[in-house]
Amino acid sequence: MLNLIGNAVKFTDEGSITVTAGLTDTDKGEQFRFTVADTGPGIHPDDQTRIFGEFYQADVSLTRAHGGTGLGLAITEQLVRLMRGRIGFDSRHGQGSLFWVELPLEAPGDNTISEWATEASKTAASGKESARLERLTNPTASASAPTTGATEYPLPVTYDLQVLVAEDSEVNQFIIRELLAKWGIEIAVAANGLEAVEAFKKRAFDLILMDIQMPEMDGLEATRQIRALQAGEGIHPGCEIVGLSAHAMSGDRERYMAEGMIDYLTKPIRMEELREVLDACLDKQR
Repeated sequence: MLNLIGNAVKFTDEGSITVTAGLTDTDKGEQFRFTVADTGPGIHPDDQTRIFGEFYQADVSLTRAHGGTGLGLAITEQLVRLMRGRIGFDSRHGQGSLFWVELPLEAPGDNTISEWATEASKTAASGKESARLERLTNPTASASAPTTGATEYPLPVTYDLQVLVAEDSEVNQFIIRELLAKWGIEIAVAANGLEAVEAFKKRAFDLILMDIQMPEMDGLEATRQIRALQAGEGIHPGCEIVGLSAHAMSGDRERYMAEGMIDYLTKPIRMEELREVLDACLDKQR
């Protein structure tokens, strides 16, 4: 929703933007539906079949005037798909656009919360061991979620970590910060590689999530400079760097690791993969 509203604001120079949200009944059950309508330039018919593709830009002149990388709608579409939802739009060139999203929804029963049984292990005396949620029984089911046969999910409650998020997209910053905040992580944000290097000099981070493509200085150059500072001046030697890329190709992992990254995550970031990275940081601290 934030991304769609952001696009509407960016491309609507005059007129109005209208956001609606509510529940609707469909042949697939109850759905949460929201719409974002604007009176912006609209989308040319020739562009409408590829609007959710990576790096799509509706018009070169609009891109120069309003900025943007072309990844916003692609990421939004992937996020909706991960939530097993649908996204679409209606647009008239020169008049405006309406984007809509439908997400499956299953309301919990009256006794669901009271039936949850949780038990967390105690935090280790060192303060570095994260508490673990040992059991969650009868959780609220997400509609159409795949079943794995597992009944216990070892999810972290808190991580005693300091993480720098180096990402130029405000939407992606928001998504990553929301994920990390759920686990009590201390977060700082840099909007480009230059800011990331300066933030690294001033503060001892456990982990840097480094976007590969950023203005001013890209993530690979920032990684090279940070590794040089660690090797040459001994600054914060324990800090690790994990790359972020929306379009990683074959061989990119090896290239990123050769520059000093220990791994990379593809965007949109999956919670399970991010958790594995955080667990690896905790293991290193022990």
